[in-house]
Amino acid sequence: MTNLETILVVDDTAAVLTVVVAILKAANFDVLQASSGKMAIRLSADYAGTIHLLLSDVKMPETSGPELGELLKKSRPIGAQLRLGFHQQTVRTAKVSGDGQRRSPHPRQVTRQ
Repeated sequence: MTNLETILVVDDTAAVLTVVVAILKAANFDVLQASSGKMAIRLSADYAGTIHLLLSDVKMPETSGPELGELLKKSRPIGAQLRLGFHQQTVRTAKVSGDGQRRSPHPRQVTRQ
């Protein structure tokens, strides 16, 4: 089966990046991965194909997910942007459900270009 879509995944947490990339590759996506906004900008500049989705952490040390999306849009079209993240307050107030699993709201931002 041929990979038809490319996803640029950007997250400064190595464990999150590793898991997300593995899941997307198992689903047969082409995946570009970066651990920072700067690395993502370099990868984007060097990649000749289409990037169909930017999947990024909302809050990263150098460049936030929204800032990264704006920077990348200046140099190339990105099919869509999905930003994932949560605030520390959300983690502190997360509830434990009856089945023992932690449940917390997970804010999402989706921007269609």
